[in-house]
Amino acid sequence: MLAGMPSDLVYQIFPDRWRREAPEPRVAAGAWRWRNHPIRFSSDPRQLTVNPSDQYTFYGGDLAGVTASLPYLQELGVGTLYLTPIFQARSTHRYDAVDYGAIDPILGTRADFSELATRLRAGGIRLFLDGVFNHTSEDHPWHRDAARRGRFYVPDAAGGTMTWQGGGTLPKLDTQRPAVAREILRVLDAWPETDGWRLDAAHLLPQAFLARLRKHAHPRPIVVEDWFYARHYLARGLADGVTNMLFREAMRSYFREDCSPETLFERLGLYIDRYPRRAMAHTWNLLDNHDLPRFRSLVGRDRLFRALVLLFTLPGTPLLYQGTEIGMEGKTEGESRSPMIWDRRRWDLELLAHVRELNALRRENPVLMRGSFAQLAADNRSRTLVFERRTASARAVVGVNDGHHAFRYQGDGFRMDLPPGCWQLLIESRGIGRRIWPHEP
Repeated sequence: MLAGMPSDLVYQIFPDRWRREAPEPRVAAGAWRWRNHPIRFSSDPRQLTVNPSDQYTFYGGDLAGVTASLPYLQELGVGTLYLTPIFQARSTHRYDAVDYGAIDPILGTRADFSELATRLRAGGIRLFLDGVFNHTSEDHPWHRDAARRGRFYVPDAAGGTMTWQGGGTLPKLDTQRPAVAREILRVLDAWPETDGWRLDAAHLLPQAFLARLRKHAHPRPIVVEDWFYARHYLARGLADGVTNMLFREAMRSYFREDCSPETLFERLGLYIDRYPRRAMAHTWNLLDNHDLPRFRSLVGRDRLFRALVLLFTLPGTPLLYQGTEIGMEGKTEGESRSPMIWDRRRWDLELLAHVRELNALRRENPVLMRGSFAQLAADNRSRTLVFERRTASARAVVGVNDGHHAFRYQGDGFRMDLPPGCWQLLIESRGIGRRIWPHEP
């Protein structure tokens, strides 16, 4: 049994852009092609972040690099490590699988993966892998073989294969076919080291297939990707949790001054009030990921500090994308996939300390993980939110002022004064109230 709880901090790593321990890339440049481009290796940010060169220009991160960085993750207080795809593929993102049964050779070997999984388990960190089962690479053996292509993929009207978003690549698997479903279930069985799976593009998969996949994976949880309201996965037994884009979009709108505090509470209520309580441990709240601009680049440094307070105190489980905690920026999807910065002189150390402290407070006060939620105040003039988390033995009150005017909240036996840009966290346990974390900008 792993230490900690499923609701501990989730940390997302994009493996190619994390860290390389091998002195040289494990495969040669040009070893294969991506859309007629020979793959290459570089540390040039322009080649790594500008489309389409970022798709076939590898930085060369490997699994040994992830293993070597476990002390960093432990210091951060990570409870779950989520890796974007690691199976053999053609692109840097690896959402175009060629072989679900093999580690991508740039990343290393099965032995490297086993070593990582063993070290994670010893350190009490769960491991989630990315399951990309809606589509494969054109180079997957199922697609290259004409006979199996007809049985394994969805045909289009012209007699070819339907592809993701009609882009001409990433042929769509026909997971309604029993033979295809059986093959995908074998993929889950082939990687027993994993503690759970995140399913890419779950909104494109048949619900009967999702139900069968979740049942087969049990007791390992399934977290699905869906960018919209996602209660049906949880209510119908299709998944244990979701990557919570409702949270991210609400945060983006609010911190760009595109909605009021009252509207923010209404939007958060779409998941807080309607998703089952049991699913909160696997409802991954996020501010950014590998498909989005960096939140800091959208709203600025000061508002990122305040957004992180909400990330760690609102219902759900916080998910951090690599580098958010040290202040990495990126105005585009490509820039958000820049290599992780390991030169500490370039880190935002105040931001890193902020994340570590928030995570420690959350772990030390289970009311912030499991407590019920209630809105206490939403002040439009000062752009202030005040809310409560409560259990039978404790309550936490969180106040965040995102505006230009001070706000005073008079609560039950306490007063919270919130100057512009300030946040405060008060904990009351067994009738003893104490302010444990005030902040003045």
